[in-house]
Amino acid sequence: MYNQGNNNDLAIVLKTKQESRYTMNEKKELIKNIEHVEEEINHQELLFSDLNSAKNLLDGLNEILHKISNEVLKKNIETTVNKYLDTEKSKQLITNFLEAELSTQVMQQMNEMIRSEIEIFNFANQTKELLTDMFDDLLMDYAKSKSLPIVNIIKINQTEIGRTKGEFFHEKFEEVLNLVHLDEPVMLVGPAGSGKNHVVFQIAQALGKKMYYTNNASNEFKLTGFIDAGGNYQETQFYKAFKNGGLFMLDEIDNSDSSALIVINSALANGYMAFPHATINKHPDFRIIAAANTWGKGSDLQYVGRNILDGATLDRFDNIFFDYDQKLEKALYPSQAILEFMWTLRIAVEEIKMLHIVSTRGIGKMYKKEVNHIPIETILRSNVVKNLKQDDVNLLIGCMASYINLDNPYYQALKELDIGR
Repeated sequence: MYNQGNNNDLAIVLKTKQESRYTMNEKKELIKNIEHVEEEINHQELLFSDLNSAKNLLDGLNEILHKISNEVLKKNIETTVNKYLDTEKSKQLITNFLEAELSTQVMQQMNEMIRSEIEIFNFANQTKELLTDMFDDLLMDYAKSKSLPIVNIIKINQTEIGRTKGEFFHEKFEEVLNLVHLDEPVMLVGPAGSGKNHVVFQIAQALGKKMYYTNNASNEFKLTGFIDAGGNYQETQFYKAFKNGGLFMLDEIDNSDSSALIVINSALANGYMAFPHATINKHPDFRIIAAANTWGKGSDLQYVGRNILDGATLDRFDNIFFDYDQKLEKALYPSQAILEFMWTLRIAVEEIKMLHIVSTRGIGKMYKKEVNHIPIETILRSNVVKNLKQDDVNLLIGCMASYINLDNPYYQALKELDIGR
């Protein structure tokens, strides 16, 4: 607190020789100003409690001094304030205030630095994740553009459900895999040699399931099994998959016996199956994919001997059209000459409505022979013209001319080929 001695010093100001020069009102104003200064000083403990109060003190003193025109009075006030500020108590108060204020400022700066580092760290992590995703996307696009084998990581709702090896995949791979994972029976319907069997094998690998296979269930015993003459039960692929879990493929379902397919319908509908020796509950990991060349409406000119599938069977399966995939063909068999020739041949066959199959499997056979330096004529005879007649070949040559590079070696060889029938 400011002591009485300091108050006396301020009072001396009023007793100077200039005192008689002030009017009564001026004296009152001066006394009021001096009393204000005394009051501010006497409350000095509060003045340095924070930065704003210290600033208010200085602003108040400056304002008082600015209003006093008498230089002697002004000088005396400044001297009194300086004496007060020069005391040990005042110095300690100022020191404590500055230390506290600096400590607060330092803490604020440290907090700001920590917050900034956290924001930078979070931004760096977010940027890393974003760049990783972008890099993965770019790498995947590059792999696809350059026909490089890729690893598929399959997710549903951000949950990984399967992972494949580095290889090539049909464009319908993920669609089929997701349905199989959801325990939906799937029927792949597409032309011969489009890769249906292979994609089922890849799906089994991706989901970590063992694959079981049956081609053409010509009778129900191919599915249910039977008791042999020795009284022993003969297991089937379907039985093993149904009991132990796994991916069961029924190939050529449209060439299967209708009574045999009732077994499938019953097992899928009920969740259990009465086999010749025991009733077995369906394993939770049992999955099924069927493959067909037709839509279950019976045989056509291309695929004779196909049966009409029961309505319940058709309704039981999710049908997916599984056509030839040119991107896959390009990736697997990178021969521009073969691809151009076979793709053009496929167009010609469709335009002419010719009963002739130009499959992915056929392209693979041609490519295998080409890299092993088999003559083009031999390749054409064994994999292209097969049972075609000369008139059929001539029709194809004429139709292909509108689409193909006429210098294509396979097209040139086809024009010179003598079928002999």
